[in-house]
Formats: sequence, structure tokens, C-alpha cells
Amino acid sequence: PETELPFLRSLYGEYVTKMVFFADEEDKVMGVWKAQLQKGFFQQRAISKAMRMYPDYDGYLWIGDDVFLNYPAVFSRRDFTKVWMFPHGMPLRSIHTATDEWYHWNEPSGKEAIQAAYPRVPEKYRTISQSNLGCSECMAIGSSDIGYVPRQHVPAFMELSNYFRDVFFETAIPTILKLIVADAKSEVENFQGGHYIWAAKNMTAVNARKVWNDNDAFVHSTKFSEASVALEVVARLERSKILFPIVPNTRVCRGGMPLLRH
Repeated sequence: PETELPFLRSLYGEYVTKMVFFADEEDKVMGVWKAQLQKGFFQQRAISKAMRMYPDYDGYLWIGDDVFLNYPAVFSRRDFTKVWMFPHGMPLRSIHTATDEWYHWNEPSGKEAIQAAYPRVPEKYRTISQSNLGCSECMAIGSSDIGYVPRQHVPAFMELSNYFRDVFFETAIPTILKLIVADAKSEVENFQGGHYIWAAKNMTAVNARKVWNDNDAFVHSTKFSEASVALEVVARLERSKILFPIVPNTRVCRGGMPLLRH
């Protein structure tokens, strides 16, 4: 943290007005807020907390601390009036349907948590669930390491985060994002065009050069505490700024970004 957080601030600070860091334990010296993430399992708690703490931003972008967001490429081609999310990693389904292929389903934050949460969800969201997810008590499952919610959907996101507080984030967040918009087809942009590097567990400068291309939106997972990785990221970012110029003081500069520490 002593090296990563200042690096992250310098990395994204040029185009993001406010960055907020969250972890399981508060660190006032480093500027880290407590959010009961439980090692990253409940990231929706931190996102909604950031929205409450800083309510006057145009939108809220979140990323995990082990993700590199190629923000010039992302910001230059996305619609900031829409919700951003990853495509579903598994088919949409009813919460009453067993999903053994999802390894969290039999954990306390899986079946038990979401089946306890949905009965408390107001009827208006159940109607949206029917149209966007296929049934009145349906869920989405997918990666949620990056996402974005524009201002108009923030109250609904915070409300639903309370209901899905104890649901594993890779179900809670995709489900919430599909429930806060009336028409997912026109109001949601799927976040595609990046790389997951699991084989090496953490990204290295060598395999980063092998997999990255200029249009990539993100790389995951990575730890910026490795100096060679940090240097590679900076070099890539400087190239992206040339390829995907962003005009200062435009709308994209006025968003808030929670960074979530696993």
C-alpha cells in the first residue's frame, strides 16, 4: 500500500476528480476507508458508501486495486450516460434454480444470501427483473472488477445495494446493474476488450507486453508494487494518451472513482 496507493493516484488523477480507496481496515495515514469488503467479496458495499460520501458527481467508476484500466481508450469511446458492466459470465437464471457450476452458489454469500435478499426487493424492481433478466426473481452472474453508474441511477444502486449487501459481488453487482435501468438493451454498455491473466496470478511486464494491444480496456490481475509492471503501465498509458486524446475539463474528468482493495 505504501507504494501502490500513491502510484494509483498519479496514474488516474489526471482525469478523475476524486479517488476513494476502500479496504477491510481503515488507514487514515494512507487515506483508506473501511468498507467491510471481506477480502473483496462484497464490493457493492464500498461503491454505495462512496456514493453516499460524495453525492455530487456525474458518475461513479470503480475498479479493483489489481486491475489496470486503460482509461484513455475507455473514456474516449464510451457513453457516460449509460451503465457499464461486463457481459454475463453465465446464463441468466431464477434464484431458485441450482447453479452448481458457480462455485459461490453453495457458500453463505450465494444461494442462501440472494434467496434471503430478493423477497425484500420492492415490486418496481421485480417488474424490471422480469423484462431485463427474464423472471421476477432472476439474477445475473459475471465479472465485476470494473463498472460505472451515471448520476441518474445512483439512488437505485444505493437502495439495491442495501438489499444485496451480503450477496457475493459477482452476482450482486451484475444483478443490481440490470435492475436500475428500465431497458438494459439501450441503457447498458457491455465492458469488453481486455485481458485476464490468471496463469501467472499476477501480471508481469513480460507477459503484459505479450498480451496487450492498444485498444485493450483493462488487464487483470496485476499488482503495481512490482517496479517493472509499474513502468510498463506508465509506458502503455502514455502511448494511449496519444492514440486516444481526451480533452481536459470535459465530463469524463468530473467523475468519482472508488478503488477497492482485496
